[in-house]
Formats: sequence, structure tokens, C-alpha cells
Amino acid sequence: MNESSHATQSAALGAASEEDLACRVQGGCADSFAELVARLQPRLLFVLRRRLQHHADAEDIAQKTLLRAYEKIQLYDPARKFSPWLFTIAFRLTADHYRQRQIPTVPSDETASAVVDADPSPEQQAINSEQSSDLWAMAEFILKPEQWTALWLLYGEGQTVREIAQALGRAVVSVRVLLFRARKRLTPHLAKFAGIEKSKVDNSNAAGGTGYDIEAEDPKVGDREPADYAALSMPQIVRAES
Repeated sequence: MNESSHATQSAALGAASEEDLACRVQGGCADSFAELVARLQPRLLFVLRRRLQHHADAEDIAQKTLLRAYEKIQLYDPARKFSPWLFTIAFRLTADHYRQRQIPTVPSDETASAVVDADPSPEQQAINSEQSSDLWAMAEFILKPEQWTALWLLYGEGQTVREIAQALGRAVVSVRVLLFRARKRLTPHLAKFAGIEKSKVDNSNAAGGTGYDIEAEDPKVGDREPADYAALSMPQIVRAES
């Protein structure tokens, strides 16, 4: 293949959606799989590093996830988004990792409450630290692991509530509750990032206006999307870590 043809093919791969690339992988296109790896491996690592105790384990699970996806690619339904399918594999492998090593799993929203709520100091530390300049870094300190993951999948990955439920192995209602609690917990701290007046945040809380409608099919619709959550939609930190 000459340089011109290679450049054309690279451009075509770069412009293709993840779903199109997965379909090409099903047809035997190795270059399409390489493009998927380049796009998705940093995103997998970003989440897995926050669900596993050691970065080496996160890298290992990310590699196993991509290998498993390649081996099982014929099971992927092209009518559905690819990333939720991939994250489902990743979280199942993470659960297997904990079971095989008899390590306590990442605390759930319910079981972690006694630990997180009993001592608010990590929140204050996060707000006062240099890391607090990044909303996701602050959220990592403030939120319980499953809350953080659900919120990231919603904003960072653009997944729907049903897709998040599939990936996490939870009921849809459970994911809605996770997102509601995560956003409610973050709301008092958002003024630091969005430049909004504290009184507006307080008024929003008093009115129950977390921006999330627990009865809505997708929390990004069915109720307003407040401007102070806009930063959550920009996963620049992924590129910085990769």
C-alpha cells in the first residue's frame, strides 16, 4: 500500500464511528480493531484505575477486556452502541478479579455510606487541594465509587441510564438513584467550578433542583440540564492521563 492509500485508509478509520469499526472487525478488519483500541483503551483505564487498587491491575483488566471483546466480537449487536458492551465486559472482569483474589469489592453506594459519611474530611481535603481544580478529581474524593462510575458513564461516555445499568449489572432504578445521589452530593461544590453564585446553588437545592428527574428515562432529559454541570461533559482528563 502506497503512502497516499494508507493516509486515505487512516482518515477513513478515524472518521468511522465505534459501531462501524466494530462491524468491520466482525468482518475481519484488523486495522479497525487497532483503531478501537487506540480510542477506548485510555477510557477504560481512566475508569478501571478508580475501581482497582493498583494501576497494574487496571492495565491488565483493560488489556483482557479488549482481548475478550475481540474474541467475542461476533456477539456484539451492531444495532447497539459499542462502548456500553465493552464496559460491561470490563466490569465483569473486574468483579472476577476481586473474587479470584478474595479481595473485598469496590464499596457500593449503600455499604460505603458509613465510611464516607462518618468523616467529611476527604471532601474538604479535595476542595482545598490542587486536584480540586479539576471537577472529576474532586468528584473522585466526594463520591462513592459506584456513584462516580455511573456519573462518568453518563457524562464522560454519553451512555443512557439503561446502558449504564447493563454495564454495572444493576437495575435501572438503582442507577437512577446512584445518579441522583451523586449529583445532589456534588451540587454544593459546583460553584467553585462554574462561577455561579452560591445562593443559586442553595436555591436549587431548596427547590429539589439537582437537574436530575428520578422518574425520567434519561437524567439528561426530562428536566433541565443546569449550566454548572457542563464541565462534567468534557472528559479532558482522559487525554491528560493517557
